[in-house]
Amino acid sequence: MEAARDQLGHADTAITAKHYVECAHKGPAAAAVLDAFFAENSE
Repeated sequence: MEAARDQLGHADTAITAKHYVECAHKGPAAAAVLDAFFAENSE
């Protein structure tokens, strides 16, 4: 992050992070529900 900040000329890594770091989308854990659903419907 610091290297990107320096290369882009930003004063703070927060600026770099705001514009260039993609946030990971975290949704509800649904794997167990989906596994159960497909197990029931695959028969």
